[in-house]
Amino acid sequence: MARKEREIELARISPNLRCIFDSESLVEIRRAILEDGQLEPVRLWLTQGMFRILDGEKRWRVLRMLGVTHVRAVIEEGERPGSAP
Repeated sequence: MARKEREIELARISPNLRCIFDSESLVEIRRAILEDGQLEPVRLWLTQGMFRILDGEKRWRVLRMLGVTHVRAVIEEGERPGSAP
């Protein structure tokens, strides 16, 4: 099944509060986005009217730092991916 990308407003996306990473990785992603744009969409899951990040937390943070208002994203539908049935 083909993935359908959408433009989502960054303000509608909630970060992962337990995400840990070093600042050097953000610098590298920032450089790549400034040079090439956002190549990979973030993966999101819609819950209670907000989007939660499944994949792409660092991209989301860098885009916010750059003042971007919308992000390319793929929305996962149904139950939260990875949750038990």
